[in-house]
Amino acid sequence: MLEEGQREQWFDSSLICWLSLACVLGFALLAAGQVSARQPILRLGLLANPRFASVLLIGTCVGAGLYGTAYLVPQFVGNLSGYNAEQAGAVMLLTGVPAFLMMPILPRLLGKADRRLLVLLGLVLDWASCFVDTTLTAQSVGHDFTASQLLRGVGQILVMMPLSQLSMRSVSAQDAGDAAGLYNMARNLGGTLGLALLGVLIDRRQHFHDAVLREGISANASLAQSQMAERSASFLAQSGDPAAAPLQGIAQLANEIAQQALVMTYNDAFFALGLAMLACLPLAFLLRQAKASSR
Repeated sequence: MLEEGQREQWFDSSLICWLSLACVLGFALLAAGQVSARQPILRLGLLANPRFASVLLIGTCVGAGLYGTAYLVPQFVGNLSGYNAEQAGAVMLLTGVPAFLMMPILPRLLGKADRRLLVLLGLVLDWASCFVDTTLTAQSVGHDFTASQLLRGVGQILVMMPLSQLSMRSVSAQDAGDAAGLYNMARNLGGTLGLALLGVLIDRRQHFHDAVLREGISANASLAQSQMAERSASFLAQSGDPAAAPLQGIAQLANEIAQQALVMTYNDAFFALGLAMLACLPLAFLLRQAKASSR
């Protein structure tokens, strides 16, 4: 429903109406199962624990950020920088470098440091990585993502590893298995919801920026007239066709407007993901502090 709603004009579409009905029915059946079943498959009653609920909410937002950036970066370098799949993969590979380098020291760090501080630091680094990517331009290429991808790699491992442990430490020992399952579900669900909502955001912001840029260009403006004259003259020199040259100039301008609108849209998407990370910072203080061990 969320993924196709924007394309189908939401409730103007019978498909979205039926999917919405199925969604409501699914939640109703889930609620009935929680009340009637002796041992529900999903122990949603654990959400009454504010510490565990904080873990799940942070995990959901981080999952949205993880899947969202894994979608945005390849889309940007593919659509705007002209990268193929292999080149885009090389850019994405940078995120795994910090995790690989930190593996030897991470167990000792988790044993000695306050996990809440690690989560806070990881969220701040995740936000910083998204903030760096809000300054992209149409000329940005793969190496412009180096700093953000490395920051993102450090931030993700500092958040995900402590949260995985805190999800089980926030509940009693007999509920630890259910808590771990809910945490993994929340992270994957966050990625799914994040991608769907990100698609809606991209579609709406792209149309918005495109419309604003077009409104800002007036055919009567002297700058616009001089630009179009230069473009027409350039195409006329190449093709020698005086009728087609102005049309080619207009088409080139339209492509440039669409390109700039797309860049601004991606910047907005990274900004939104960064806000989601910042919104989780207060929740980190509700996490249960585990006793440090001197391993």
